[in-house]
Amino acid sequence: MSPLNFDNYSRAGDVAVIAICIVIIILLTTSYVSRTRSFYIFINVIASLVLAAIVNISFHALLASNHPEMYNAAYVLRILYQSLLFDVFFLFALYTTEVSGLEHRKARFVAILSASLFIGIVAADIIVTLAGYGFRIEADGSVSNRTNLFVIGYILYVILIAVLIRRVESLLYKRVVYGFYGTMVVSVTLRFAQLVLGQSSLVTMTFVFPVIAMLYIMHSNPYNVTLGSVDIHAMEDMIRTMYNRKEQFVFLSLLLPEYDEEGREIPEEIRAQIRWFAGKFFRHGVLFKISNGHVILMAPTRRNPDFKQRIKEMLESFQVQFQRFRRPYKIVIGSSIEEISRKNEYASLIRSIFRRMPENSIHRVGPDDISSFSREEYILQQLMDISAKRDVNDPRVLAFCQPVFNLQTGRFDTAEALMRLKLDETGLVFPDQFIPLAEDHGCIHALTEIILNKTCR
Repeated sequence: MSPLNFDNYSRAGDVAVIAICIVIIILLTTSYVSRTRSFYIFINVIASLVLAAIVNISFHALLASNHPEMYNAAYVLRILYQSLLFDVFFLFALYTTEVSGLEHRKARFVAILSASLFIGIVAADIIVTLAGYGFRIEADGSVSNRTNLFVIGYILYVILIAVLIRRVESLLYKRVVYGFYGTMVVSVTLRFAQLVLGQSSLVTMTFVFPVIAMLYIMHSNPYNVTLGSVDIHAMEDMIRTMYNRKEQFVFLSLLLPEYDEEGREIPEEIRAQIRWFAGKFFRHGVLFKISNGHVILMAPTRRNPDFKQRIKEMLESFQVQFQRFRRPYKIVIGSSIEEISRKNEYASLIRSIFRRMPENSIHRVGPDDISSFSREEYILQQLMDISAKRDVNDPRVLAFCQPVFNLQTGRFDTAEALMRLKLDETGLVFPDQFIPLAEDHGCIHALTEIILNKTCR
């Protein structure tokens, strides 16, 4: 076989790999990406692919030069190329354990197994090559490859990673898992299609497809891969789109108060149930994470015409899980509302209802909730305006002094300052109606300054 046509190789495939990796690096350096351990593993994958492509180009260039004195260098480059590709497989395995949050003991076992496979395949390839039973360059420049250990190693690593993804499937959002499976199928299919056609130009490229999946799914996609949720901005975008299309939807909101604090995280066993609920009961449902302990599931009613029955089944299943975990909760259920959709204020509406709800209760949104929310929004608007102006003479802020009777002296010897709001559309507003809003939106300090100035004059 002519060295010029060995495996029908063309350097275009490896040049494309280098170009794609450079584009990925540019995207990573010009956008915000969390510098987690999985991110650095990802960077190492890209580096190994770039080096592998460069080495493969150099290897085939040496073969094409047909200089016997360069054959030893060609052997070294070939081993190095395959080692770099198996290193990518090794890093894929580490990456999967990292992003899935696999238990440390199991993750260490996977790392040892993957490293052992890497060392075993590379060592075996070196041995059979030295023994003359593997890759060989003849004196006339022709090439033979009697024992293709690379294909064997490739198959073993694909099986290892497929089994690993299967094992961590319960720890990840299903669509993320399907994304990885899909790109693996494309890569493996292309690799074996090349074997059938006697081609090797796109071997390195088959490793790029999972890298693209990693870039999109893990580092640029809004999904929280362990919860299966997207953020509030994605929810607002979905609501805006559905409102413009005049599509109706149903929503179910869950609040776990004890986890809805900075630095708290919902435990994995509860996250697993939330993932299951999000994918089990509604077609085309999307889960949104509003805060640490607050999620909202939205699903189009045209895809779920029997949504009332689905909600009933979901709540029955939820009560079973509540008996298991015994964690305080609040649930709000409703359908799309024209006024709220137009203003894109579902998160605020639901938070408003949560404030009035007792724990371990389920509430269905009704007309009274919309009226209360509109009133609350008006009060908040006035609070924000009062806070921005900080006018000590603002007529909307009223100060009252309530005498305090001293039982020891038998006299009224001090007074307590009380605050009220007097607004045009609502009249007198009492503290229980505006203090929580002021605290949540950072207006409480401005109100305190105003009331102190009014009472001290």
